[in-house]
Amino acid sequence: MNLKSPTTATILSFFICGLGYVYIDKIGTFLLYFSGAMVLGFLGIFTLGFSFLFLLVLWIYQIYAVYEDTKKINILNYRMYQNIN
Repeated sequence: MNLKSPTTATILSFFICGLGYVYIDKIGTFLLYFSGAMVLGFLGIFTLGFSFLFLLVLWIYQIYAVYEDTKKINILNYRMYQNIN
């Protein structure tokens, strides 16, 4: 059974926006969060930091979301493993 650690996914996403999704094999979601963070960071340069507020919200949300998604994936993997055996 291939269970992933929600703590590890959370720590990875804390350092790089969305990186925890790579850990749980959701590359598309990683690209969405990472590119969103890059765009907001780039816009922050031109808006005198206003979009950094949105970047902070995105960053905090994706940390929470990767934790919850990892738990959901683990539950689904466990149920699938139980049905096989």
